[in-house]
Amino acid sequence: MRITEHYAIHDEVPFLDVHLEQDNQLFLDPSAIRNSTEPRARQAQALLQAYFAEVLRLRQSPGRDDQARGRALLSGLREPNENRLGFSQGRIGGHAIGPGIADDLWDLLGNNPAAVDAALTRIEDIPLFIHHVGDDLISDLTTRVIYPVLAQFTNEMVQRYPSLGRHVSTEQIGVYRPQIQTWEEEFFTLPYVFDRQLLLIPKGWVFWRLLMDPDGFYNRFATTSVQQERQRIDANGRLWKPMKSALNDEFPDHKQLNTDRAALHRRNGRDLVAEYRVQVDEEFEPLTEEELGRRTAA
Repeated sequence: MRITEHYAIHDEVPFLDVHLEQDNQLFLDPSAIRNSTEPRARQAQALLQAYFAEVLRLRQSPGRDDQARGRALLSGLREPNENRLGFSQGRIGGHAIGPGIADDLWDLLGNNPAAVDAALTRIEDIPLFIHHVGDDLISDLTTRVIYPVLAQFTNEMVQRYPSLGRHVSTEQIGVYRPQIQTWEEEFFTLPYVFDRQLLLIPKGWVFWRLLMDPDGFYNRFATTSVQQERQRIDANGRLWKPMKSALNDEFPDHKQLNTDRAALHRRNGRDLVAEYRVQVDEEFEPLTEEELGRRTAA
């Protein structure tokens, strides 16, 4: 049952009309938010950048207190069940960063050359370089960081469509406060349905995969940079460079090559990730109503 069906809303709505009883196979994507014209997008993007900039700053700090604060910033991301997004089938779930995954990610951020050399600067960049961090995890992390913005949007939708407020609950949620650079508990009153609160998502903020795609970066920048480095003039006076197929065989670990090439070029003054981000933004088109309906089909 979709939101509009459950609440008997017959108008076209600006929020993602997902099924309420299970997760839907779309992801809240920081890149889609960055490209959105929705009025709250700038606020959400500012929160994401402030949060991750602080995580990276604390990770690179030698201070013991800073290290503890940084770990706390990551481990404060509890599982979000309110948005109904993700991969799980037939149930509502989440794969947010719990204490174990937070510790792993903290260690990886400290040891990953792309992070150390500042090629990795945003939440959406993490899957380019770090294994076992993908669409679901970034979507959940994004939800937690911009939770106040989504709650504000949801409450505005309740005012516009009063049936959404038929049943509500008030629950205490930890939210990131950039002013004090830590998590703080706050009470949120939201629609309550099927034993969980409901957090509404602007339609243009989701995609069927992360737009900052590790394979896309690998094919467009990592392997291309190796080709450029190895190209030469052959005996016949023609420009030669290795074929992409040969490089795919030589570098089967895409994320490792992404890491090595991004870090190398960043040290030399070129930001491959920023260049890829420009391409992603230029090519971005939000999902159509038809695509949204198909990808949230039961």
